[in-house]
Amino acid sequence: MLVPGLVRTTSELTVANVWLGYCDSASTLGGPLLATALLAVGGPPVVFAGLPPGYRSEDMVRFLMTGMRPNGSAPLPPMPPYRFNLGDAEAITAYLRSLAPGTH
Repeated sequence: MLVPGLVRTTSELTVANVWLGYCDSASTLGGPLLATALLAVGGPPVVFAGLPPGYRSEDMVRFLMTGMRPNGSAPLPPMPPYRFNLGDAEAITAYLRSLAPGTH
């Protein structure tokens, strides 16, 4: 909500708040669209099935538990650093390994 001191009348305040709502909505929709376009143009290759290239099951479990890649580096944004427990990390890894490339 805008500060009432920035407008002269209640109707101006209403109109300003409506426009602020439109701007908020546009950024909510525009942000993900912009991110998608930027990733499509210059982002890393997307793997839709299986483990990432060069990862063993142990590497994937460690990545999901610590947020660190096998080479010790952290993933780049927008990838969050994961902190799954051992059981969940193993279950996710098993699921990813069960996906056959090219079928999704």
